[in-house]
Amino acid sequence: MIKKLFIQNYAIIDELGIQFSDHLTTITGETGAGKSILMGALSLILGDRADTSVLFEKEKKCIVEGTFDLSHYQLQSFFESHELDYDDELILRREIKPSGKSRAFINDSPVLLSDMKALSNLIIDIHRQFDTLDINDVSFQLNTLDALAEHPKLLSEYREAFHVWKEEQKELETLVAQQAEQLKELDFLRFQLNEIEQLELSKNELAELQQEQEQLAFAEELREALGKAQYVIEDNEHSISSILAELLSLFERAGSAAEQIKERIESAKIELEDIARESGFMHDDIQADPGRLELIENRLSQIYNLLKKHQLESLSELLDLSDDFRTQIQSFESSEDRIQYLQKNQQKQLEQVLKLGKQISKQRAAVIPLLETQVQNLLKQVAMPNAIFKVHQETVETPKSSGIDEVKFLFTANKGGQLQPIKNVASGGELSRLALCIKSIVAAAIPLPTLIFDEIDSGVSGDVSLKMGKILHDLSRNHQVTVITHSPQISAMGDRHYFVYKETDEERTFTKVKEVEGKERIKAVAVMLSSDPPTEAALDNAKELLSLKVKK
Repeated sequence: MIKKLFIQNYAIIDELGIQFSDHLTTITGETGAGKSILMGALSLILGDRADTSVLFEKEKKCIVEGTFDLSHYQLQSFFESHELDYDDELILRREIKPSGKSRAFINDSPVLLSDMKALSNLIIDIHRQFDTLDINDVSFQLNTLDALAEHPKLLSEYREAFHVWKEEQKELETLVAQQAEQLKELDFLRFQLNEIEQLELSKNELAELQQEQEQLAFAEELREALGKAQYVIEDNEHSISSILAELLSLFERAGSAAEQIKERIESAKIELEDIARESGFMHDDIQADPGRLELIENRLSQIYNLLKKHQLESLSELLDLSDDFRTQIQSFESSEDRIQYLQKNQQKQLEQVLKLGKQISKQRAAVIPLLETQVQNLLKQVAMPNAIFKVHQETVETPKSSGIDEVKFLFTANKGGQLQPIKNVASGGELSRLALCIKSIVAAAIPLPTLIFDEIDSGVSGDVSLKMGKILHDLSRNHQVTVITHSPQISAMGDRHYFVYKETDEERTFTKVKEVEGKERIKAVAVMLSSDPPTEAALDNAKELLSLKVKK
């Protein structure tokens, strides 16, 4: 419920404030006085966009602030989900700076404009002059039936089941499309993996094979070198070992003067003799094996070919590639399992969606006669005794997020007229009255937010306006209602009445708002009935209209 609205530096408004009745507030004024400007300012805290063109004084910022009572709305979850502090008193504030920058606040916390809009939609419903067209909207018509059917839990279960069904359907379509592409590559992937796996490679195999190949390829040359080394060092009469022995003998006779040289020669002799013995052992162990060499070279050729084919440098890279091939194949196989699961589950999910949808459809159908009867009765109250209102409901083949129903509101204002969709047959005045009738019924069924009607009396006057005013008055007993109106009959029904007017000084024009009470209110209503100043008859008529509200 909106308690007050403060506007500063907006359009031709310097500064003003309005306090709203808990029931029915009416706002009147001459055409062009600024009633629509009030709605424009209010729209800023409802999340509409704005620019510096709205500034009254271009060097100052614009502020629009609304104070609301949330104690009856159960909106704590919204604040929790948006990480905002909750209080029963809510302040929505919007600021437009001269630079063009806009800021939105919820209880002094800066928020995104989309968050402000989401919250305001929960607490204010605005019915502008041309928004009567929303009764042609399929979602509005379905929501009307759902409000009367009072099945929010069932709707929630349906939407959850529908969401799962659609998400799994989307996933299935994606996987099937991916599978079609993967099938083209799968055989090739398996062939490449099989080609690598057949070699049964080990991590260090390439280095070991290269080393063994080198040994086998040069086996004869190595045997010859080892034999020559053994022969030169100690297996002939002029061997290095015998020469070193003679040198040692000479240095022993030379005394201690060359002891260091003697020791070095002795050390060299020992080392060379060890080399000779080792060469002998190796010479005996090494054998030429052409068959083994051929096997190794064939094996190496297979490995080199695969490395070249995949443009790799090492065996570890080739092993990593085989792991990658294996992962891709496993991914395909797991997606195949997922596809099979989804294909089976799709039918199961669809059956659940249809089951819940049929329950919703049945409950919607059950309230249609009640809605038709209530609308018919209200239409008679607003001087449309011959009007006929019907709801056409049919089942659609493919479930939608709203259910399995297609609904059309049908209407004719004249006796014997053909029922057609509302937009095809209703005039402006008829549409205003019909919209008011339907919204008042919906408001009685669910805790609608604050209702603001902007010139809902379009196209109607006189006794019809009076009857619409009574409906609005009755509606405001259980809901907060604000009406911007040109109708004296409707304005007289308000619990609070504000008059919008203009003042002009030497430099510019200002929009002002004042609450009218007592004699001032009688005069304001009388002016709407006749002229300014009003006639005595108009004043008497105004008193009578205001007395009707008191009697109610």
